[in-house]
Amino acid sequence: MDQSETVHNDPMPRLARPKLSDDARSALATLGEPVNFAILSRLLEQGPLTRGRIAELVEVNRVTVQDHLETLRELGVIEAHPIQEPDGKRHRYEYVVLEQVVSERYRDLGVELGLGRNRPASK
Repeated sequence: MDQSETVHNDPMPRLARPKLSDDARSALATLGEPVNFAILSRLLEQGPLTRGRIAELVEVNRVTVQDHLETLRELGVIEAHPIQEPDGKRHRYEYVVLEQVVSERYRDLGVELGLGRNRPASK
């Protein structure tokens, strides 16, 4: 494998990929992706939202939003709560942010950056 090849479907070349802890990688996957960040921001601002409403607010199509919602669920930062429909036939969900988990992801990035360690004072 040469320098420009990628590993494990990671689009970043192997030699450009910094060594990060698993916690920092998870935090970046959650917070460093613009659509994920926009979704989390809207959910935190407006409370539980459906996929369709999220798509409208972040101006991204519903299929893309669904993919990102699934990723955010897998990363453990949001939950989907079923909406009871009057006809009982349709299945819709409202999504909510698990704020404590998001806070932990921010903390993980800070730890990776060295926040809280003794560092030389900035000039």
